[in-house]
Amino acid sequence: MKNFTPYLVIAGLLVLSPQVSAMKIFKCEDEHGRVSFADKCPDGTTIVEEKSTKEKEKPEINVAFYFVPKCRGCNEIRNYFSEKGLELEEKNVRDNPELQDELVKVAGKLSVPTVVINEKPLSGYDPEALDKTLDEAGYEESAR
Repeated sequence: MKNFTPYLVIAGLLVLSPQVSAMKIFKCEDEHGRVSFADKCPDGTTIVEEKSTKEKEKPEINVAFYFVPKCRGCNEIRNYFSEKGLELEEKNVRDNPELQDELVKVAGKLSVPTVVINEKPLSGYDPEALDKTLDEAGYEESAR
């Protein structure tokens, strides 16, 4: 057990260290065409390919939400985005002529609920259209 202590300490540091999130993996090949994958190519092999395991940066997804109080579709939109873990920039258009004009400019009509995802407007509550637009914007369920 005494011999394993340094390895346990190193393993613990690797798990807890945020800098270990990126690592290079090399595809190595020897003179006989045998391929291996390692963080460093062994002697007698050459690097064929290099990959990084660094996580992709999350794309920035901006969501503006035009709504009025006591709107069933608006509540469905809120629930949908809450389940996705995405924040909404809520804009109550009731009794707000400036926001109503803004909504008409971005969506082409005065209709609620309207969601604008990275400048693409969607009117009404349509989960399939929302999923498709979020996919196009680079949103991944596992990324949250």
